[in-house]
Amino acid sequence: MLSSSKIALFCLSIGLVAPACALVLGDFDPITAGGTGGLGGAGSTTNQSSAATAVGGAGGTSASASVGGAPATSGTSASSSGDSSSASTSTGGCTEDCTASAPPCKLGACVGVSCQYTNVPKDTPCTGGTCDVSGNCVATVGSGGGCTKAVDCMAQLPQCKVPTCTGGVCGSKNEMNGANASGQMTGDCVIIICDGSGNAVLTPDDDPPPPTNDCFTGSCSGTMPIQTPHMKDTPCSSGGGSYCDGTGKCVQCTNSAQCMGGMCVNNMCGPPQACIYDGVKDNGETDIDCGGPQLQCARCVKGQTCFGDSDCTPLLLCKSNVCAP
Repeated sequence: MLSSSKIALFCLSIGLVAPACALVLGDFDPITAGGTGGLGGAGSTTNQSSAATAVGGAGGTSASASVGGAPATSGTSASSSGDSSSASTSTGGCTEDCTASAPPCKLGACVGVSCQYTNVPKDTPCTGGTCDVSGNCVATVGSGGGCTKAVDCMAQLPQCKVPTCTGGVCGSKNEMNGANASGQMTGDCVIIICDGSGNAVLTPDDDPPPPTNDCFTGSCSGTMPIQTPHMKDTPCSSGGGSYCDGTGKCVQCTNSAQCMGGMCVNNMCGPPQACIYDGVKDNGETDIDCGGPQLQCARCVKGQTCFGDSDCTPLLLCKSNVCAP
């Protein structure tokens, strides 16, 4: 009697299934002999890791083992004896390294089957500059990249320098001679002029500072701003005052004549006070023990100091702050 393995090989050579072939030959017992496994599919002749092997034939019901499929001829996996198997490598997901392929100022991540990119934080360093809020690499002056026109290189430049973009490289050049420099200020008595060599030159300018209050006038002395006080008793209104005191302060009064019958003390108008004959000029008196708003004080005589005609005796007038006929 032919062995099962020989019957299987013979049947395969003539193209018949082993059990059917064995019954025709009359030497095959389907009860005592297990069915032979089908011949495994031939392995791939290349080293492709995704090649799949053919499915092996099913085993018989008896204890005899079925013949497994033939092994693959090269780097592929073979089918196991009496069972089916296959192997392949997945091609799903992204086909590129999303991190390596990310543009400047972008972060790459694989989402589904495609790379997705998001902006890095603003001011993150990049080649030739820093990243802006929109995920663009903005060039800095002299950094050597990132520009297509001069406006792309508008970083902080010294006075009398202007940006340039040459061959994609940011740089700067000198502003032309006589041009006004950047960073001009008002009220500083100067104008800054470029000399054509990249230097800023301070030039006197009639640009006086504004007055600090009603009792000052702003002016220039060369390139130096100054504040000149108004004359004493010049009308003013700063801070609720009425008269300039001659030092740049706007005060309520400088003498009692400005106090409507009251007395001016420390540039403030107050009520009249009794005259004190103490041989001292005090309490709002215009001279020693005379003048001023005190009704009880004597009027000043010829030659004494006064602030108004009422400080002088009758028939005298206050002329240039002196009682005179």
